[in-house]
Amino acid sequence: MRFVRSFSGLATAYHRFRPQYPISAIKYILEGLGTTIRAADIGCGTGISTAMLADLGAYVWAIEPNEEMLFEAKRVLTRLTGKVYLCRAIAERTGMQNSFFNLVVCAQSFHWFDGDLALKEFHRILREEGRLALLWNLKDNDQPFTAAYSRFLRMVRQDQEIHNIHGTGQEFMPTHSRGLFHQLTLDSFPNPHFLDKPSLIGLALSTSYIPRDRNIQNKIILDLSKIYDQYQENGIVTLMYSTNVAIFRAT
Repeated sequence: MRFVRSFSGLATAYHRFRPQYPISAIKYILEGLGTTIRAADIGCGTGISTAMLADLGAYVWAIEPNEEMLFEAKRVLTRLTGKVYLCRAIAERTGMQNSFFNLVVCAQSFHWFDGDLALKEFHRILREEGRLALLWNLKDNDQPFTAAYSRFLRMVRQDQEIHNIHGTGQEFMPTHSRGLFHQLTLDSFPNPHFLDKPSLIGLALSTSYIPRDRNIQNKIILDLSKIYDQYQENGIVTLMYSTNVAIFRAT
């Protein structure tokens, strides 16, 4: 699976600098599921979505194939012992029992999976009419700084001859799911991300396709600092995201 090694060496920075999700989006995912929610957070990374789900009452099985990301998740989720269970596995073969969950969540992760195989696995581990929630933080490029940052990342990929292997996420939503799922809703939640200069640089360097070569990273830092200086107000820039949430029901 492509993303198993993509974030190796980035776990601490990923957790520190990546945006979270609006509480309203997480509540939206959980709405109507009852008082006992067993959720599988597939491709949980460092546990950003896992913690939010657990804090709102769900019991969460955090499933992640990257050992370093899972180690970081274990560190940051210690306070949720008894509510969160960490599992090293891939989306296409979770190792979970049949019909165990009433919710499967993929937060910023579904685009890394083999879609057909993952959907079959999600259908297997979900109860009848269980819920699948897919969410992505998508940049709102109508906002000037966000547009400038997006252009900068595109230039980095072009300079390094790196293809955008995972797109925006939106195009991966499985509207044709071989009869396994029926899409119920698609909604969007504003999600501004406020960053000082070190946080902006940390965010950029936590991106999976940024080269690890120190000379290249130094140039990236220099160029990004110029963009920051142009747009910062009182030492802060705002990346505007929209958190898009698609809800499906297992058929």
